[in-house]
Amino acid sequence: MNLLKRPSERSLKIYTVDDEEYYMNLVKVNLEKLGYDDIKTFSTGEECLLEIVQEKPDCVILDYLIKEGMNGDEVLKRLKLNYPDVEVIILSGQEDVEIATNIIRQGATDYVVKNKMSFFNIGNTLKKINELVNSNELSKWKTRRIKLLFVLLIAVVWIFGGILLYVKIKNGVIF
Repeated sequence: MNLLKRPSERSLKIYTVDDEEYYMNLVKVNLEKLGYDDIKTFSTGEECLLEIVQEKPDCVILDYLIKEGMNGDEVLKRLKLNYPDVEVIILSGQEDVEIATNIIRQGATDYVVKNKMSFFNIGNTLKKINELVNSNELSKWKTRRIKLLFVLLIAVVWIFGGILLYVKIKNGVIF
């Protein structure tokens, strides 16, 4: 890895979880239309949680009502407990303000209702997440550069000190 090379903006790694195969594929196709290409789909929350151990995504788009296994609420709790930096967008057919408020309190980035504006709303939220992820990458890069410059400064001081000591010894100033 080149510590001096500024990181380029990267695409988000996105997981989608929906037990309705048609809608899951619809989400994937619309994400691809928005320019996202690193997408994995799962029909259960358990599958997603097993995969996340191997490879952590930047964002999970999670259906709220999943018929088999854990529902979206339970998966969200586990994600936020074990992977608090993974952004979660809850996708739901329910227009219930109380559920949406509860989901946001649990740590979801957004609550998107399944309707004709769903993909527009998901796209806007993903833009914000992408900016956040890429600004964090830039911040990490700046931190690595500062550490490298500090190490180089110490090396220069150490070398200069050694040269100065050698000159003093050679001229008989020391000993």
